[in-house]
Amino acid sequence: MRLDSLENLRPMPTTVLVVEDEEDVRTLICKKIADAGMLPLQAATGSEGLSLARHHSPNLVLLDWMLPGQSGIDVCKTLKRDSATSHLPVILLTAKSEEADRVTGLEAGADDYLVKPFSVRELILRIQSELRKSQRTAPLDGPDLRVGTLELFRNQHLLRSGSRSITLDPPEVLILALLMSNPGQLLKADILAEKLRSAQEPGSRITTDIRHRMEALREKVALLEDRLVCDPRAGYGISC
Repeated sequence: MRLDSLENLRPMPTTVLVVEDEEDVRTLICKKIADAGMLPLQAATGSEGLSLARHHSPNLVLLDWMLPGQSGIDVCKTLKRDSATSHLPVILLTAKSEEADRVTGLEAGADDYLVKPFSVRELILRIQSELRKSQRTAPLDGPDLRVGTLELFRNQHLLRSGSRSITLDPPEVLILALLMSNPGQLLKADILAEKLRSAQEPGSRITTDIRHRMEALREKVALLEDRLVCDPRAGYGISC
């Protein structure tokens, strides 16, 4: 049985650019971002942040207001003026809590505004919320894989059938990419589990319990089209 290489099937990681001059704060935020299954990029100055944003096109930018030299407000305005980065959601981090300051941040183009000190849990939830918004509004290129009317957009973590769509988590994207690359074939649970383990980032807690994961995924995909085949003994696949 032929399987496409894991490198080709693995979805691109969600990247978050953290622009913060205080090293301890930046390190803590980046650790929590990594714990949440995302890839952090770090910058200590506005100019460094702009360079990383242009070269890496992260999924979201966390931007401190009080940066040395170029302020976070100026960086935000530059990001939003540049066609290469204007689509990037920006969350502004600041100790400024007055209403006028919030208005200034939002007028600069920030998509959200979080006042220090903040709960790291709240920060992660705000990041996830902005990412969901950007996924809903981002234009889609052609699908990476198609079986029947089902279309998989790996980088957007999206499965679509006609005008309906569902969002997927990274393991679901990987599983569906494997199955849709081999339509009509059944893959054993141990093969899927090994692919999931190989794709995990260090320290990830993603479960490789294939039976329960596939049962949940089948129910999810059935909202669009009932194509998933789930047989714990024979294997798992997607019908042509």
